[in-house]
Amino acid sequence: RPLPESRKLFSQLASMPGGEALEPIAETLFESHEPSEVYQNVMAYILGAPDSLEREIANATVAASQSLLGQDAAEPFRSELEWTARIAESFPSDSGVAVALLLNHIVLEPGEAVFLEAGNLHAYLSGVGMEVMANSDNVVRGGLTPKHRDVAELLRVVDCSPIDVPIQRPESDTWTYKSPVPEFALDRIIDPEGYEVINSGPEILFVQQGSVELDSTLGQLTADAGQVVWIPASEGDYRLTGAATVWRART
Repeated sequence: RPLPESRKLFSQLASMPGGEALEPIAETLFESHEPSEVYQNVMAYILGAPDSLEREIANATVAASQSLLGQDAAEPFRSELEWTARIAESFPSDSGVAVALLLNHIVLEPGEAVFLEAGNLHAYLSGVGMEVMANSDNVVRGGLTPKHRDVAELLRVVDCSPIDVPIQRPESDTWTYKSPVPEFALDRIIDPEGYEVINSGPEILFVQQGSVELDSTLGQLTADAGQVVWIPASEGDYRLTGAATVWRART
């Protein structure tokens, strides 16, 4: 999130009953470096903390968030503060709950999307969504997980630059989301009637709801809600017809 917002939030949290362990975080946020370097230093402190300090940071984040929620000053951050207790229930004593308060909190409605560059720290909190990503055997975790955390590698590759995450909203029933990379693209197709696809590579179709018929020179098939169709590059052009919501992932 923008650095002034994090400064305001953690200054308030550190002043709350039980929030004393957050004072070093609040102080570091006011360093006179570039915002990305400030965030890098804060994350290094939080994620590199020894076990005893990690527990103190996690517990202080939850306690101070609950205290702040009872005040008017909490209003700009209410949704984030309410999430701290829910996160801590699943991952008690994990200082990643404090890192989560440094991030933009985004709520997506059906059909909406965001594009995140590699190196952007993120976490899915709840709900169901579709994620499309390039081939990768390297996922680096920062917390809120029982899996291995490589803090040194995370701090090496993470991009801590504050950003305003633009939410993409479809403007028609047939819509291609903006994806500024060559590895993948995503289309949403609602109620296709003879929708022609010029196939130039491998694709995956996911039928979210309804039923869709697919015709190509190699054959025909019907796919219902919850089913997935793999289309190899050799399939050639094809046509979709039906009362359905279909997602098309392609290169």
